[in-house]
Amino acid sequence: MLDKLKNSGQEDYLRTFISRFGLEGRRGEGYAFRNHKFEWDRINDLKKILREKKIISNEKDVFPLLRFYIEEKEELFTRESIRKEPQKFASLSGPDFEKLLYRLFEAMGYKTEWIGKSGDQGGDLIASKNGERILIQAKAYQDWSTGNSAVQQVVGAMNHYNCNKTMVVTTSYFTPEAVILAKDNKTELISKKQLQELLLKYLGESWF
Repeated sequence: MLDKLKNSGQEDYLRTFISRFGLEGRRGEGYAFRNHKFEWDRINDLKKILREKKIISNEKDVFPLLRFYIEEKEELFTRESIRKEPQKFASLSGPDFEKLLYRLFEAMGYKTEWIGKSGDQGGDLIASKNGERILIQAKAYQDWSTGNSAVQQVVGAMNHYNCNKTMVVTTSYFTPEAVILAKDNKTELISKKQLQELLLKYLGESWF
């Protein structure tokens, strides 16, 4: 089964699924493994897709595949984190955090504009690639979770900046209310754990 996935060239598809949806089901029911939790609807979508691609025949086969690639991801994250000199999110001001995200999205292949300043209209960065124009709200919090006001701000500003997608990135985590509101508005949420992984992967920097 694993060989079939590798030979099909779909490994990156599964890795992307894990990175994108692995924290979405953190609240409520879902499939959980090593700090990842997936909503059952997402798992059912994945089963359907892998069956269509003839990678699995039994729906239960999706779970060993997920575990294998989550283990791979977590081991790499551990190795890279202890190899590099860590940096502290707590040392960043708001503008410093926005500049860090600018570097990150540039490294990810986006054309990035830094629009964050006093009096901005609910967005700090715009990242564009392949027809996507993403309005990004940056929240550098240390001692409290990011609430639904951040989602409301970026959604409300989307048309002002002529964007077709919204995202909130934080150095903390999101409240359950923010997660629900983001899902309703198709706003992507990047929490501390996901951000750490992206910074390590694209900038080679370890942050905590």
